[in-house]
Amino acid sequence: MRYLTLLLVPLFFYSTVFSQNNTQWRDKIDERLLERLATGSEAEFLVILQQQADLRPAEQYLHKEDKGRFVYETCLAVAETTQQPLRNLLKTKNVPIQTFWVINAVWSKGALALVEQIAQMPEVARVEDNPVWNMQPRLQDSPATVLADRQTALSWGLTKNKSRQCMAAGISGQRGGRRRPGHRL
Repeated sequence: MRYLTLLLVPLFFYSTVFSQNNTQWRDKIDERLLERLATGSEAEFLVILQQQADLRPAEQYLHKEDKGRFVYETCLAVAETTQQPLRNLLKTKNVPIQTFWVINAVWSKGALALVEQIAQMPEVARVEDNPVWNMQPRLQDSPATVLADRQTALSWGLTKNKSRQCMAAGISGQRGGRRRPGHRL
């Protein structure tokens, strides 16, 4: 009995740790993405990688161009090295890929099985939903408004941005130009 206990305790401990590690990757996937993929369809997603560029040394540069070059080269180098395994996987699956070096992320599109496979990669921090947002269509101007705008001396854009009211208020667009006191647009 004693030997059985010695055998079962490590086995229980191993199975508990293994099952936690085995399902921990599920926490990396955005719930909204899981809901969209539950129907069996494909969805767009963003894969954010664990390693992010350390940009603190940029503070040592005095010139904007030097800081910019440092940030660019550092972010690009981190993205190139850490995204490679993910990009290789996505290429083998023949899915679209768009890389983002600034935030070290990759956009793609696929089904649940692919998202689960990606989430299990150790270099992946999380897989986020990338929903498609449909904007409301632009309200069209009435023909009378368009005709009235065309009959003014100002172009359509100047009429739309209320340039006459700006000029009347003393706003000229000149650097240091000020509004006359008491005038409101």
